[in-house]
Amino acid sequence: MLLKFRSDVVADSAIFLIVGMPTGITVYDDTWQALVDNAHEQGYTQQMSRNQPIEILSSICEKVGIPLLPLELQFQKGYESGELDSKQNIHYNRKGHLTPFGHEVVADSLYKFLQSQPWWNQPAENSLQPAQHIAVEPTNEPL
Repeated sequence: MLLKFRSDVVADSAIFLIVGMPTGITVYDDTWQALVDNAHEQGYTQQMSRNQPIEILSSICEKVGIPLLPLELQFQKGYESGELDSKQNIHYNRKGHLTPFGHEVVADSLYKFLQSQPWWNQPAENSLQPAQHIAVEPTNEPL
C-alpha cells in the first residue's frame, strides 16, 4: 500500500516522503515509563519497546527508498542533549496535541530535513509554477 501511495504521488509530479509524528507518550521519559508501569500493573509481561514502531517504519522506508523524517527520535535526542528546553513541552499534557512550541519544532525539523534532501535545490521536470499573487481589496459585500 505504501508503494502504491508513493506511485500515485510521484505520478502527480510530487515528491513522496514520510514524517513520523509521535505522541508525547513515546517522547518523554516519564510518560513512557508511566505507560510501561500501567501495562505491567494490568498483567502485560512482554518487553515493551519505546521506538519499535518508528524503527520498523525506518527499516521499511530504507528498503524501498522512501525518505523518512523520524520526529520521535529527534524529539527524544533533543530533550536528552538539552537542545530542546525540558521546560517547554512539545505536546499538551506531554501526551496529546502539539503545543505552539511543538508546532515550531516540527516546522523547523521539517524545513531542515527538506533542505538536506538531494532534490531540494533541483527543479523538477514538469514541476508546477509558483502561484501568482493577486492583490484583492477587502469589501463589505457578502460572499
